[in-house]
Amino acid sequence: MKTTTEKYMEFILDSISLETKVQLWEPKELNSYAVHKFGPVVRIPVKMEVLYKYTRSVVMKISFDKYQVENIFFMPMNQSPDSIFIKIDNELHKIVNKTFTNDGRGDEVKEMYVKRRKEIADSIANLKLENEKV
Repeated sequence: MKTTTEKYMEFILDSISLETKVQLWEPKELNSYAVHKFGPVVRIPVKMEVLYKYTRSVVMKISFDKYQVENIFFMPMNQSPDSIFIKIDNELHKIVNKTFTNDGRGDEVKEMYVKRRKEIADSIANLKLENEKV
């Protein structure tokens, strides 16, 4: 028979989306970053795989771009599922962005943002042209 803690851990793991997208932070001057809430953002797909389950934590393999990172996620039993999901999401953002930064890919991320802004500007311009024809 499973304990309440084991049941709670299973519930949390069953509720976590193992595939998601993470926003890359836009590099700015002096080693600072912009995290955009509105406007063009660059997101990359992230997959998670549960490797090991413990009483109050889980080890997951996080796969994104060309990287695979293993990380332990703590899941306190005194926190709500929503709180745990937010913690995991925040930790994912940190892992993905630190990996890109530590690999020296800041310029590549800047280019992704430039390309994304251009795509959106072009789409808006095309919509305006189509509306003028109507």
